[in-house]
Amino acid sequence: LRSINTDVIGWIYVEALDGVSYPVVKGTDNDQYLHLTYEKNYNFAGTIFIDYENKADFSDCNTLVYGHNMKNGTMFACLLNYSKNGYYEEHPYIYLFTKDVNYRLEVFSAYKTTDADKESYSREFDRDDDMTAYFNKMKARSDFSCDVEYAAGDKILTLSTCEYSRASGRYVVHCLLKPIENEADKQ
Repeated sequence: LRSINTDVIGWIYVEALDGVSYPVVKGTDNDQYLHLTYEKNYNFAGTIFIDYENKADFSDCNTLVYGHNMKNGTMFACLLNYSKNGYYEEHPYIYLFTKDVNYRLEVFSAYKTTDADKESYSREFDRDDDMTAYFNKMKARSDFSCDVEYAAGDKILTLSTCEYSRASGRYVVHCLLKPIENEADKQ
């Protein structure tokens, strides 16, 4: 894919869902891939992309990933399923594959918000205590309960899509970014 477009930085995949298996790109701003495929062709659904202010290697404290909520169920539409009772228990992991590292994303929170909620979209933190407080606050907002815990140095990946029950509505899914180090982690 990088031979087609050097903006491709990874692939996001949810094993149990046919709807989430897409390349991830990083553009020069947050509008570039709203309606462009990773091949840079026009398509209303666009491409899954990270915030242009995030680092392409997912090394920020919180990497923001955006995707449309398409009426036909494609792109990030299925993220809203995390609001349904029992859904998290069947889908606690999402996968991110990059050129250098593969990750298992441990979902720990999902909830409705708005694009004006700057706290949900915080990217950098001065101290690990701030990151721990952020993790705990986002986990407390969640539509489900889980036993995922933050450890010093962990990175977060925040998936964001539109949510249409209110003006500027968004649905976010927060995950801990865990490198896959052995075969047991892949299962």
